[in-house]
Amino acid sequence: MPTSTAARPICTKAPEAPATLLHRAEALARGGWEINGATGLYLDRTPTGWGVFAAKPFGAGEHILTFSGPELTLSETLALGAWSMYPVQIGADQFVDCAPPGAFMNHSCDPNAGIRDSVRLVARRLIRPGEQIMMDYSTCMSGDPEAGMPCRCGSESCRRVIGNFEDLSEPVQRAYLENADVAEFIVRILKANLASTSSAQVADVAQALAAEPFHAPADGSSLSGIHSARFRETTRVG
Repeated sequence: MPTSTAARPICTKAPEAPATLLHRAEALARGGWEINGATGLYLDRTPTGWGVFAAKPFGAGEHILTFSGPELTLSETLALGAWSMYPVQIGADQFVDCAPPGAFMNHSCDPNAGIRDSVRLVARRLIRPGEQIMMDYSTCMSGDPEAGMPCRCGSESCRRVIGNFEDLSEPVQRAYLENADVAEFIVRILKANLASTSSAQVADVAQALAAEPFHAPADGSSLSGIHSARFRETTRVG
């Protein structure tokens, strides 16, 4: 997946009609366990629409699927209207207009899957057959001043609102960063912001960021809190 905006193809795809998208979901739900190269998955209805479910066990850290599709800019994504919720953000002005099954991946504030390398989804824990696979959308959202869709995931830790990564509480951010469940472009921005600051506290955090997977400092110091305003300025588009 190219990260350079110069390498990004120009997308002229028109927004998909709701009926067409639903027909695709129904067809894929009947089509078996292989969907666009992703195996061990099936689509089924949920209280909020369609969702992706495990047809086999996925062990912790196991690859589930890769989000794939045309790359869009923010303006192209917004032009999708009601369907602008489907693309996954992979950069400050880069989004992937996901093909199924990724297009039907639902959000949870207590997810069983996490994002890696911006486009790969892996299991955060054992996922059993018949269990819906869900990710936290906020781990790949950043810099959108209008972010804030209502959350209906129903988990005990539900935040009620799905927003940018920088808007998450520090404990939640730290947990995701320590498990490397944050989009690569967000980690790159954190590293760049921390590297340009000279304070001793931030230097310690920058050293921790250099490790793979990401390890937050043990002293409880804030990561995005140090540069929350600057983080927003760096990632804001338009």
